[in-house]
Amino acid sequence: KSEQPAVTPAASENTPAIAISSEKLVADYKENEVAADTKYNGKKLEVSGKVGNIANTMGNITVSLKAKDFEFVSVMCSFDKAESVAALKAGQKVTFVGIGDGMTGGLYVGLKDCAVK
Repeated sequence: KSEQPAVTPAASENTPAIAISSEKLVADYKENEVAADTKYNGKKLEVSGKVGNIANTMGNITVSLKAKDFEFVSVMCSFDKAESVAALKAGQKVTFVGIGDGMTGGLYVGLKDCAVK
């Protein structure tokens, strides 16, 4: 009898993060958004890449991670506090941990409740 681990729909504190590059995450979503959602949406992700844009838009703190040069689609990470990202610089290599939030309008792959690792 083989025992399969229980699959939970939402990531918890104890769930190991899925480590992935921003380039691979975007490529997976561009290849097949439905399949990528099955793998990443609602799961804890550890995404590494280069900082693109750092913004505070009406209280929403976001940092984009570039997928690769000349790629329009990026990974958009949402943070609760500006202090979390105050020391970051565009072009810096970073790793963020957050919850996969799917692709929005083909423009970006979302990552919510982010923290700098």
